[in-house]
Amino acid sequence: MSKITNGVIKNGIKIGDATVISTDLLKAGHAIPYVSYKPTSITIHETDCPDVNAKTIYKSLSNANVDTTRAKASFQITVDADNIRQCVNLLRTCWHAGDATGNKTSIGIEICQYSKDKEKQKKAYQNTAELVKILKSELGITKVYRHYDWTKKNCPSYMLNKKYSGLTWDWFTNLLTTKVYKQLPNGDYNKKYKVISNTLNVREARPDKNGNLAKVKFVLKEGAIVEVGYVNNGWASIWVEGDMGYINSSNKYITSL
Repeated sequence: MSKITNGVIKNGIKIGDATVISTDLLKAGHAIPYVSYKPTSITIHETDCPDVNAKTIYKSLSNANVDTTRAKASFQITVDADNIRQCVNLLRTCWHAGDATGNKTSIGIEICQYSKDKEKQKKAYQNTAELVKILKSELGITKVYRHYDWTKKNCPSYMLNKKYSGLTWDWFTNLLTTKVYKQLPNGDYNKKYKVISNTLNVREARPDKNGNLAKVKFVLKEGAIVEVGYVNNGWASIWVEGDMGYINSSNKYITSL
């Protein structure tokens, strides 16, 4: 099912760990040229406004679009650890690349920065990577650039300056070809899920304290419906057809109904 319609990402859907907000999109103004175009690339930026979330970045752009004393700078999307905030229709231009060709051909994504929280920064990058994969797939885009590639500006600065060990540009681009799987957080679910892998082992118990897997009790096939009970450290208790056991709760194997 398409996640983008007429340049608008579907509001409320989950991409990575982020919820999409695509209401109240901004139109032409002081900061937004809003010229119709077909994007052929994506340009990755970082806000250089540490510890400011996507909601606030959106508000800042909204204010700049009517305030003629502000810089003429804009972008289509901003991403943080929790939200993907679409600001402008993806099929309308913004001023973000500092280069005429970049502005006329590329979707600008601003990633929020966390000055003292590596895990939140990692989440923001992972959310962006999952978003980029969708943009590439649905809009036929093949190229992903850094702001640096257009103008040699030090952006995305945290990635380029290696603010956090391992969270580099090369690491980020590797995410674009690697599926990031996530396990359900700890908690009591009592909710139905569907098996999406070819097969899924149901075990007699959760792994022991050393990570050793328990014996396989039975095997589920793709399409099987299970009721997930309590999840602990990525392993869920499940009930199916009068029997029970434990499964890996990764979204590689199951999806919510």
